Amino acid sequence: MSEIDISIGMAFTQPDRLCNSVGDTLCISAILERLSEERGTKLIMCALPELHGLWLNNPYIKTINANVHPMINMIPCRQVPCNIVNYFASQLNFKFSKPLMPRIYLTPEEIEWGKNQLIEFNGHKKIVICGETGFDSKNLRPDYIAPMFNKLKENGYKLIRVGVGRRDSYQGYDKSFYNMTTLRQAFTIMNDCDLFVGIDCGLFHAAAALDIPQVIFFRNNLSSNNKYPDTYYIDSGVVCQGACLNHIGICQGHPRCMDSFNLDEYFDLIEEQLNK
Repeated sequence: MSEIDISIGMAFTQPDRLCNSVGDTLCISAILERLSEERGTKLIMCALPELHGLWLNNPYIKTINANVHPMINMIPCRQVPCNIVNYFASQLNFKFSKPLMPRIYLTPEEIEWGKNQLIEFNGHKKIVICGETGFDSKNLRPDYIAPMFNKLKENGYKLIRVGVGRRDSYQGYDKSFYNMTTLRQAFTIMNDCDLFVGIDCGLFHAAAALDIPQVIFFRNNLSSNNKYPDTYYIDSGVVCQGACLNHIGICQGHPRCMDSFNLDEYFDLIEEQLNK
């Protein structure tokens, strides 16, 4: 490949305002290979410093820079429903015959580090969990989801918590890295797990990028359009126009769609994926 001649980044609406969303930003990785090969060059990735970990070791990126204005500026999708990856691809007029997958590239040293963090659980099925993100309308209440988590523990599965937040008060994780890791460290821990269970958040997309099957609690099931080939979920049965997806608070307190899942069915779905 030739020297760098193009930079790519994602903004909210204008080129000088870079996005701070892990999931939206990570989804750009799904089209980097095609773009890099078309241009015959590696790329400069324009990203906020806290998101640089998404791009380390990526073979299609030359440098990561928060101070360069992107030559190609991707705009995140704010439609309902919307597949993030396909929306990015459409902005570049890319057409694909198979699903586009985000990618995270871990080094052998990182993979070994992640294994060492969970070495005491060797021989057990490990479930990595993230039930909280920055948008409250997506989050699972700990007291609501606790009975299902406890049942999984009783069946011998090990529950590993990753991610950051303020509200996750569930005390039953077998090991928690909550608010304790960098993004990159969270990825390496996730990489040693058998299944991701959680919500539509940045780490859900990271699990797909690491080829970890995902069981997801989608709000209204409208955002389930973001699913990947190994994404599994059960319809909550709540009929809603998806106003909360457009940041309009029509539910008082916690959205009812996030309290309306059949947890027994989800338990069976999780067991089914773990036993494949």
